[in-house]
Amino acid sequence: KVYKTVKLPNVGQAWMAENLNYKIEGSRCLLDKKANCKKYGRLYTWNAAMKACPTGWRVPDSRDWIGLFIEAGWDGEKEGPKQEILEIGKKLKSKNGWRNNGNGTDDLKFTAQPGGLAIVSKNMFLEDAAAFWSSFESSRGDVLTYWVTFVRDDVLPAYGKKDDFLSVRC
Repeated sequence: KVYKTVKLPNVGQAWMAENLNYKIEGSRCLLDKKANCKKYGRLYTWNAAMKACPTGWRVPDSRDWIGLFIEAGWDGEKEGPKQEILEIGKKLKSKNGWRNNGNGTDDLKFTAQPGGLAIVSKNMFLEDAAAFWSSFESSRGDVLTYWVTFVRDDVLPAYGKKDDFLSVRC
């Protein structure tokens, strides 16, 4: 498969502009429907994600994600919710496909779509969100993830469990 990519000139990064869709053990389709893999890419456990990127690509670490946010206009300010932080998710989300007009502007051509996720410990799928793995593992064994949803225009960092199923951008 050939993936669309986007180059971020200000931070010197290249990202996939669509979710990874490489079938590997530890991956699945949203709601276990093949059509969702074609539309949104596959969802991966963290261990599968760490093996799934094509040669020359990798799962981004927290510095890579911060670079993406800076390219989208975040000034790196860590104190309180500034407007720049609140609109980063909107700039990453696709222009259509999000429920209740929760669409984005897709300023960077990152084209995040609501590919969902699966929370294994709760035995549930969540739609209308996009959640992405990072390669950053905490000392507790959780992994830093980044979420965008239809109800908010920011990016939500959260720690996830390695056996959950999330999207991958290499």
